[in-house]
This record gives sequence, C-alpha cells and structure tokens, in this order.
Amino acid sequence: MRRTLYAKWLVWMYMMMAVAPVLAQRFPHLSLQRFYDNVGDDRPQRLLRSPDGGLILAGNTVMPDSAGTQCANVWVLKVDTTGERLWEQEITLTGCEELRDIAVTPDSGLLFIGVTNSLIPHEEKGDPAYWGDVLIGKMDAEGTVEWLQSYGGSHLDQAFALVQGIYREYLIVGGTHSRDGDIQGGYGSSDIWALKVDNRGQPRHSQPIGGSYDEWGLGTALCLNGDYLISGQSHATGRSPLPVSPYPDGMLLRMTQSGQVVWRQHFPSEGGSRLSAVCETPNGYIRVAGDREVPGEGRNFWWMELDEHGYVRQDHIYPGGNEERLTRLTLCPDGGTIFAGYSRFRGQMDPDVRGGDDFWLLRTDARGQLIWRQTFGGPLDERAADVLVYRPGVYYALGEKYNHFTREDRHDRDFWLLRIEEYPPDSIQAGIFVRARENRIPRETPTRFRAQYRYGDRFLWDFGDGTQSTEPEPLKSYRLSGMYEVRLTVFAGETCQQTVSLEQELEVW
Repeated sequence: MRRTLYAKWLVWMYMMMAVAPVLAQRFPHLSLQRFYDNVGDDRPQRLLRSPDGGLILAGNTVMPDSAGTQCANVWVLKVDTTGERLWEQEITLTGCEELRDIAVTPDSGLLFIGVTNSLIPHEEKGDPAYWGDVLIGKMDAEGTVEWLQSYGGSHLDQAFALVQGIYREYLIVGGTHSRDGDIQGGYGSSDIWALKVDNRGQPRHSQPIGGSYDEWGLGTALCLNGDYLISGQSHATGRSPLPVSPYPDGMLLRMTQSGQVVWRQHFPSEGGSRLSAVCETPNGYIRVAGDREVPGEGRNFWWMELDEHGYVRQDHIYPGGNEERLTRLTLCPDGGTIFAGYSRFRGQMDPDVRGGDDFWLLRTDARGQLIWRQTFGGPLDERAADVLVYRPGVYYALGEKYNHFTREDRHDRDFWLLRIEEYPPDSIQAGIFVRARENRIPRETPTRFRAQYRYGDRFLWDFGDGTQSTEPEPLKSYRLSGMYEVRLTVFAGETCQQTVSLEQELEVW
C-alpha cells in the first residue's frame, strides 16, 4: 500500500511539472492566523474591510437557551490587520437572531441582515422551528447598535444576501413562505424575496419571485448599469404551472432597479445544484459559483462565467472528495477570482492528509485557469466562510475551526482569521547542498543531500542515475562511477515549483 501511494504521488508530481509553464505563476503562504472565542459555538459568515483599513468579522455565537434548544446571537468584531481586537458587539434579545450578511454604510457604520424570531410583530403559524422574520440592523462605526427592524409574514421569512444599490438603497435577497404581512402575492411553497430598503431600514420595494415550487435567493450583486443579479436554487423551471424538478437546480436571474426580471436561467444537474455567490466583472461578464451533485462523485465545486444575457462562456467543475461546498467568491485586481469553501474529504491532487471538513481557497486568473489551491485543516472540522482581497497579492480569509479555549475536555467552533500572501516562483529560493569535497564522492558510500529553500512543502530529487527521492534531506549512494547531474524541484502550494541543479555535475569515483 505504501509503495502504491508513493507511486501515485510521483505521478502527481510529474503532472505538476508537465503543466508548470501554465500553472507555476504564484503560490500562497500563510503569514498570520488568529482565533476568536465566544462562550458558545461561533459560526462566522462575512469578512469586510472597514473604511479605516481594519477588518470586520461578522457571524453568530450559538448557545442552548433555557429550554435546551440551540439559539444564535449576532456577534460582530472589529480587528486590526494583525488580528488584535478593537471592539466587539453581541446582540442578545429574547429569542434567536442569526446574521447572514453585512455591508459598510456611507457613514462608516454597518448594515446587517439575517433572520429573527424575537422581533416578530404578528402571530407566526406552523412549526415553531420554522418561525422567523427577516432581520435588518444598523451599527455605527464603533459597533453600537443604532436600530433593529424586522419584516415578514406569518410564516418563515429569512434573508441571505445584501448589496448596496446605486441610489444608496440596499437590496436584501432571501426566501419567504408567507403570503401576507409585508409579502404581497406568491407563486410556490417558498419564493425568492427581493426586499429593497433605504439607509434607515424602511422598505422601498418588496417583490416575491418564484415558480411552481421552492425557490431561494442565496447571493446577490450590483451590475455596472444598476441592475441586480440574484443567484440561488429552484425546484421549478419558471412560474406556475411549469413543471417541478425532483432536485433543486442552480438558478440565476437579472433584475432591474424597478424589480422587472430581465432574464432568468436555470442550470439543471442530475443530482441537484445550487449557485450561492455571484459577481459582475469590470467588462460586464458574470461569474457565479456554487456546487452540484455529480453521480458517482459526490458534490463538486462548480463555477461559470456568463455574458450579460446569461449565456455560458465558461463552465468549470472541480472534483474533490465526497462533499465540496462553495461559500464565497471575490474578484481580484488582475481580473481573476478567489473562491472560498470547504471539503469533506481531500481532493486527489493534494498529498496532505487531514480529517473532517477542511477549509480551502482556490485562485484563478482572468481566463479561468487555476493559479493555486490551498487547503487548511486538522483532524476536526474547519470551514471557510469568506475571503477578502486586501490588496494585490494579500488576502484575508475567515472561517471556523474547532478549538478548546475554555476547557480541555470541550471543543468549540471558533472564528478563524487567516492572512495569505502570494509570491512568485523565484521566492522559493531553492538550492542544493551536498557533503562532497570538490563535488566528488566515492561510489557505494551514503552521502547526505539537503534541500535549501525559503518556501516549500514538497520535494522531488532526480539523482541522474534513474533514482528519485521525495525527502528534504535524503541519504544517497551511487553504485557506478561516472558524472551525474543532480536536480531538485521544490514545490510550494499545489501548482508552483522551482527546479535547480548542482552548479557542476557530481563526480562519482
């Protein structure tokens, strides 16, 4: 078994060397990581850059209530670029409040949205586990809560995504089961709900969008011309009475400022799919990402680039382990994209072994070609929530990780902040050291070779006699006399490497 794994690893190495001219552009280096613990399980959602250059970490902390039911409170922190806390705010009301998205306002404050079962001014109907209205709240630049609002009907209504429009209004996208209260009309058992509010949280426009069954809006983005994009999932191919799909399909629509749907596209998959994040590029193309079920392979990470009319230009699927989940995509200054997500099992192209859910980042160039992919994890669950481009080549990522800050016998989920910096291949600074006087060694004598490098995590030696090694400091003996060229390849990340040779051929006598 070990010999088989070693052979597969060598095959992977040679594959990476074969595509090096295309892929070996930059590699990621983890330069900082910090953890943030509240009393309960902490579930991050969003990461923002504040106007003064700090970082906003937003999510929820989950604790059992008096009845023993898990209940969430909104938790928002501000930290500096080294991860030091500047302030934090936890919102505790009579019930459960869950933050889903957050945005910086023109006055440097924060507008956040989610779901609440505390601020409900009407009677909710149905299973108590599905009670809730859309939550909207505002904090000032120091984290002080200025106001809280809720909107909805008598069934479950919740918000998932938020974007600021061109007239300082905000579009909130989510889902509704209601047909009363603040929701007028409806199409299926649940519909996409597009709610537009002003900077005081007062409604300007409310519109359900749906088909014949369940639809959910999961992501939204503002277009250059002021239109909105809404991504999500749908069981139906259009408005009732069109047919119902047995599995939810990824769905994307474009909507004008007045709420008119310009076009709507569905992307069916045999086992179901969803599109959870979307953005528009500076040239007007649309990038949308999510995950889709592939029979026999599990759930794979999936992203597309479309033109302004919703027609596919690029379609990419990245097979990994059994379950891949996309949580966020962000445009990079060079026209590329960085994606964040998590995987239940490790992908075939990564030789490291971890466990549970693992946090991953994936970086592509403007043409959609892979630049690098990096996974972070341990024996328990780690999940990515968001990724932020702080400046070209410097990224901050936010996720969750199991730790035990309170007691050694108790493991909690905590916010996990990482800073990742991109470097070109020559930053690896690979070199070879060998214990040989004047580059001469006797045959059948073990000789120590040592890899020298600034950055690197894997190694491939070619000793010139048909033998290789993947150790950083292998012990090697030659059977035959002669002149040999010794080469070393140092790998940094999954797609970047630097190859060097001894300045002179090694003489074996």
